[in-house]
Amino acid sequence: MAGDINGDGVGDMAITAYLDDKDGLSNNGAIYLLNGPVYGEVSLSEQANATLWGESDDDYAGRSISSAGDVDGDGMDDLIIGVSLADDEAGAAYLFAGAIAGDASLQDADARLAGEFASDRAGGSVSGAGDVNGDGTDDVLVGAYNADPEGASSGRAYLLYGALNGSVSLASSDVRWSGITTGDRLGYAVSGVGDVDGDGNDDVLISAYGEDSGGSGAGQAYLFYGPVNGDLSAASSDVVYSGTGADEQAGKTLARAGDINGDGLSDFLIGMPNQDDGVGGAYLVFGLGD
Repeated sequence: MAGDINGDGVGDMAITAYLDDKDGLSNNGAIYLLNGPVYGEVSLSEQANATLWGESDDDYAGRSISSAGDVDGDGMDDLIIGVSLADDEAGAAYLFAGAIAGDASLQDADARLAGEFASDRAGGSVSGAGDVNGDGTDDVLVGAYNADPEGASSGRAYLLYGALNGSVSLASSDVRWSGITTGDRLGYAVSGVGDVDGDGNDDVLISAYGEDSGGSGAGQAYLFYGPVNGDLSAASSDVVYSGTGADEQAGKTLARAGDINGDGLSDFLIGMPNQDDGVGGAYLVFGLGD
């Protein structure tokens, strides 16, 4: 789901086709938006209310996409799209403010969030973060799993607060998290998870599937309670969830789950795709309270 892009009170859909060839380009990828409600068989080329496409050949736009919530405070949900191969694989994330209609290139985005260095692959994961700092507007997360702040592919994740416009370097993010050591790949998955601890601020979950504390490649996921600011290490998280065996890749997928048990706190999911020799597993974590 893309949230309520057009502000009519009904949820909308975003469907991606990352190998699509649009605007005379090759494999630049496309994202099709459909205003809800949606019924029956739909031709994306004929019935999409908006189509967005990558800027360049082989961008594969659409591999990473999320509702951003209402970043600009206009009452309509916004959309964030990650393109990790943009700009010599420095990567970028594109923010489109609702309402979104018609056909456009990602270069027409309301904000372009650019990776810091070549090969960082920023935008490999993106997510709405909810309102982490309690200012009344929603925030966004961007992962750059191939960044090198603490060794090759230690990884980085970024949190940006509130309204965003124009060209923005991720170096100027309100929060930058760094992986702990070489090969952690922090930021391969990022997710806003709602208010897990019940303090009124939304919280965020960031994973490093290559982390080795539970065995080589066991992986970890890190929960940070909002608000947060500044440059931080994954080691400073409020809670750590660790894989327990080699190559389990804990945290390679993450998701907000809503309030599953009805206790008024947000819950979340941590995926472990390589657990039990590739059988895989997913773990539901209930909100923690104070």
